[in-house]
Amino acid sequence: MASGKVGDARACELRIFINYRRNDAPSAAGRLADDLGRHFGDDHVFMDVDTLDPGVDWEEAINNAVGACDVLIAVIGRDWLNVSDSRGRRLDASEDYVRLEIETALNRNVRVIPALVEGADPPTAGDLPDTLAPLARRHAVELRDARWRSDVEELVKGLERVRSGKPAAPSEPAEPSPGPRWRRPAWLKPWVVAAAAVLVAAAVAGAILLTRGGGGGEKMGAGGMPGKMMKPGAFPDAIEEELVLAHIPEGVRDSCRRTTPLASAVFLRTVKCSQGGGGSVTYSRAHSAPALNAFFEQKVNSAGLMYPTKASCSSNAAATDEWMRQGTMVHLEQRSRQAEGRVLCFRTGSTAHIVWTDSPTKIYGEASRPAGDAKSFYSWWRDGAGPEAELAMSGGMEKKTWPYPDAIEKDLLLDHVPPAIRKTCHRSTGFEANVFLRAVECSQGMAGAKVKYLYAHSAIALRGYSTNQITAAGLQLPTAERCESAANAAGWWVLRDDIVHIERRGGRPDGRVLCWAAAGNETIEWTDNPTGIYASAARPASERQALYMWWQKQAGPGALEMTGMSGGMG
Repeated sequence: MASGKVGDARACELRIFINYRRNDAPSAAGRLADDLGRHFGDDHVFMDVDTLDPGVDWEEAINNAVGACDVLIAVIGRDWLNVSDSRGRRLDASEDYVRLEIETALNRNVRVIPALVEGADPPTAGDLPDTLAPLARRHAVELRDARWRSDVEELVKGLERVRSGKPAAPSEPAEPSPGPRWRRPAWLKPWVVAAAAVLVAAAVAGAILLTRGGGGGEKMGAGGMPGKMMKPGAFPDAIEEELVLAHIPEGVRDSCRRTTPLASAVFLRTVKCSQGGGGSVTYSRAHSAPALNAFFEQKVNSAGLMYPTKASCSSNAAATDEWMRQGTMVHLEQRSRQAEGRVLCFRTGSTAHIVWTDSPTKIYGEASRPAGDAKSFYSWWRDGAGPEAELAMSGGMEKKTWPYPDAIEKDLLLDHVPPAIRKTCHRSTGFEANVFLRAVECSQGMAGAKVKYLYAHSAIALRGYSTNQITAAGLQLPTAERCESAANAAGWWVLRDDIVHIERRGGRPDGRVLCWAAAGNETIEWTDNPTGIYASAARPASERQALYMWWQKQAGPGALEMTGMSGGMG
């Protein structure tokens, strides 16, 4: 990540501070920092003022860091206005670091440029606290996924004008702000809004293919590898080959062709294949479990149903329920604590549709046939649709020159490592290939302290590996003790605010946490269910409490579901 630490700001031609909120658009902020760092120099781009050493006066740190810069870029995503915690909207809190950074810039005459990402609208004065109202008058720049490079180039030109002192800088008012924007009701969760917005955008304009190699319609050969119609090396990439094609039944896989993602903010890749009995089927890989579930629920709502229904897809044209797997590929509609996905069936005119999710692999399937074939259609889904349950993963990756990550590393691993840690990461090997696809080793922010993040190929593999690690530590999940107060414990955690992990039972846990002491060292390991990441860190046993506090408040992965994803490879 191209960013400097607070207090490192040195005299330079143009110093840029990037202001962003981690659970709004962190990936876009990091991407922007990288791009600006390449042009203006890494030492001239600053962010993450809230990651300070213990005992530092954070208000003074903000004043010093922001005041030392020439430009503050406020990265604004779709949820920037409405991010809330138990006390209410974050932006209304006087101690909110995003608000403080912008207020400091406005008060110290630092040029402020709102940067709208992921389709966000510019805030109006009525949306903002009084001290931030001037932000609504600043001319905003738009950074669109589909035109990211050209939009950033325009921003760089404007920043160059700021540096040279020429007029028409991008933050000066050039046009009136739009009228009042719609404010989301408090009961409507952010990821549901994001999924609905994605569906509308996809229906109107079509999703944009963001994979390397461009172009749709290339045919795959046997086993999902490039066929004769392919340009050498163009397709498939790591996500398509290892996380989509590897989980499609072989009888279907050979007919698959690349197509545009159904919704780039939800899915990383989509392929369109033959059903084998007429018609077509698309398989899409979601970047996270919450994104997958939100997209499915929106599909259920658009079919006029509420999940779950009492009816079954085996006997009713409109139904939605859970399914579990029997054997390798047979899907059974059945309520179960071990349910592996959801299924929806409905009709539009003379067409029958089946939609399903596969939770362990984060794959979304969608197929249709003439309504008269509904019975055989259901049988095809039940007995042959896949995805297959447990296929051996290829494991590891060929040697490449860092820092050029492949699609799995970038989109599914690095994008879910907190920005302050991400910039220290390097490729790692020596992991269990049947469980994990990629791994990176990073610095914890202390001399000699390391943390390893690994991406699991499925939720089943992640849970199994976690259980084995807990057993190897001589524990059973859960323990009566907690990692906060004991050297050896195992339990569940939930995410609070941006990246704060809280040990808590009940509800829907975001993952597991294990701590154990051995050979003078304290180790903490955790899973992140929504992102499929497993992580492990260690320090000397004398620093056990410091290790726990670091995990609780800095370790991540951040809350990057839906709004924080780049929507594929650039």
